[in-house]
Amino acid sequence: MYVRKSALILSVVVVVGALGACDKKSEQAETTQGATTSGATQQLEPVLASYETIRAQLARDEIEAAVTSAGTLEKAATDAAGAAPDRLRSSLGSLASAAGQLKQAPKNDATSVRRTFGDVSKAVVELLTAEPSLRKGQHLFECPMAQGYKKWVQPSEKLANPYMGKEMLECGEASKWEGG
Repeated sequence: MYVRKSALILSVVVVVGALGACDKKSEQAETTQGATTSGATQQLEPVLASYETIRAQLARDEIEAAVTSAGTLEKAATDAAGAAPDRLRSSLGSLASAAGQLKQAPKNDATSVRRTFGDVSKAVVELLTAEPSLRKGQHLFECPMAQGYKKWVQPSEKLANPYMGKEMLECGEASKWEGG
């Protein structure tokens, strides 16, 4: 009987020890996931800053400057894609591609530049939908009169429409994030 009790106690100790090890592995996985998300957020700050530069330039009707700034966004998105988690790489690739197209847009054709900016905005919205932690401090707006993609992201709550510029700077309304 004493041997059975000892075996039972030993079995309980082994099981409890194994459960504790599982808890530690789970805690380590959560910490790693948090670090990955934090690293992704930090890596994407230059991407969002470059996007905001272009958005603000278009809101001020600085078409040539926006086209020129697209190269910075293309590089930032390409660089971030290399270090990003798998779930964000596709969105960053789309963003880099759209920024490359914007970089090639004719600087004297505001309509074309703004339509191409819509593709850039679509990729940014997809990125922020894939990683909701990136939305902090960002606001999503939509312009019913825009040609092509109608949404954009900006840090300010005060609407400044990049698709209409100074002519209709406040055209649009707040929009809802999809997928989260």
